[in-house]
Amino acid sequence: MTFELEMALDIVNGQIDKGVEFPEAIEACAPSSAVEH
Repeated sequence: MTFELEMALDIVNGQIDKGVEFPEAIEACAPSSAVEH
């Protein structure tokens, strides 16, 4: 896992706690290419 993606996931985990949907949070803090499997 890249450092950038790891940071993005940390942000997403925080956003989920606030009720933000997962895909939207990912797109907000990471380039789409980084979240493709």
